[in-house]
Amino acid sequence: MANSVGMANTVTRPVLSMVGIYSALLLVALATAGLAHWPPAEPHTSTVLALAMLGLALYGVRRDPNGPDGYGIALGGLLLSDNRSEGTSKKLGIVRALREFGVAVGVSIAVLLPATYLYRWWWGLEGSFQLDLSGIHPSVILGQWVVIAIPEEVFFRGFVQTRLEQHWSPRHRVLGVTISWPALLIQSGLFALIHLAHDPDLRRLAVFLPGLLFGWVRSWRGGVGAAAWVHAICNICAGLWATGWPHG
Repeated sequence: MANSVGMANTVTRPVLSMVGIYSALLLVALATAGLAHWPPAEPHTSTVLALAMLGLALYGVRRDPNGPDGYGIALGGLLLSDNRSEGTSKKLGIVRALREFGVAVGVSIAVLLPATYLYRWWWGLEGSFQLDLSGIHPSVILGQWVVIAIPEEVFFRGFVQTRLEQHWSPRHRVLGVTISWPALLIQSGLFALIHLAHDPDLRRLAVFLPGLLFGWVRSWRGGVGAAAWVHAICNICAGLWATGWPHG
């Protein structure tokens, strides 16, 4: 009996530790939501939250013997499709990074049409769509990737999803990828909750669905690199949709 209890504690410890770290991030999100009402601080609240995600994720993996590689957030997982960053030549690394970007573009194209209709339905948009690319330039793309997508993917698909998979092992096949349904659903729910805490509008819970997509891509590729690019592309498309449809 004692051995069984000890084994149970060992299995649940990674999840309990993750919950504690997530709770700290939730407090940061609530604090930044409050600071958003103070004009001098408002432009910096998203950056503060992003830094908290990166810092807390790295804090969470610091004692894990697998290190950042095991969470898909080291160089080998951030830009490449495997967890081996050592011994990789620069040329090969660039090729693999480009491959992950190509994967992200392919996934984004595949989901573009249904995502467009879901976005329009969720936000109750009507009228004709007018594409406006004037606000899309390199700094916007880089900002979406570096400031928003990478921190969120490192924390939720890298740290949180991996910790959940240590408790609920991946054993289900979805579109050829082995996933853990509990891990996928819970990480996406926590992802949506952070968005709601940072911006208290119930419609922000809509990020639950793309969170499932990002988690599936992370499981497929073994790192968060492709998922981060899909995330950035989705955010850019959402910006185009928001400006392209008239709001009542």
